[in-house]
Amino acid sequence: MRSEQQPAERERKAGLRLLGAERSEEIFPLLLEEIIALGHRAAFVARVDFETSSINPIASLNCTRGYLQKQRTTLFAMENPIVRILHTF
Repeated sequence: MRSEQQPAERERKAGLRLLGAERSEEIFPLLLEEIIALGHRAAFVARVDFETSSINPIASLNCTRGYLQKQRTTLFAMENPIVRILHTF
């Protein structure tokens, strides 16, 4: 019974933390922590600038500088898996 309560309690606490956040500077770290808690080794948030077509990481957790540099791209770089995903929507 205890193991069933732990995930629900953790989700409730995460939800409360997100509700208390008001700015992206507060929300991004919480979201990244939750992604890591789901079992991913690293996570990042990227901003897409539709005027310049640039995609740039703006927040990260457990990502190396080199990895984040590789994620800087444009909406036209179809060899990038993230760009391919964005084009499917």
